[in-house]
Amino acid sequence: MTNLKELFAYAKEHRGLLDAGTVGVGSQAHITIQLINKLAGISIGHVPYRITSQALPDLASGDLQLGPVCSDVRAAGAVGNAARPRHHQPQTIA
Repeated sequence: MTNLKELFAYAKEHRGLLDAGTVGVGSQAHITIQLINKLAGISIGHVPYRITSQALPDLASGDLQLGPVCSDVRAAGAVGNAARPRHHQPQTIA
């Protein structure tokens, strides 16, 4: 998947198979996942971690499909009114 359209299509076809790791219940990332689920009509699960580095082994093994960005992960989208010009241009989703 290289963009949000592909991610959302995959999530709709494979309901309940995508999980996203965040730094905890109620964190900005957790709430963003819930907002994306509601707006896109999809169901991405939430897996809370105490610290970001705890999610990396699960991402590498495939047990976690979405999570904190590391060097080989491409951002599919950014939350906000416009993409940040300093960075690669992900799609704006909210």
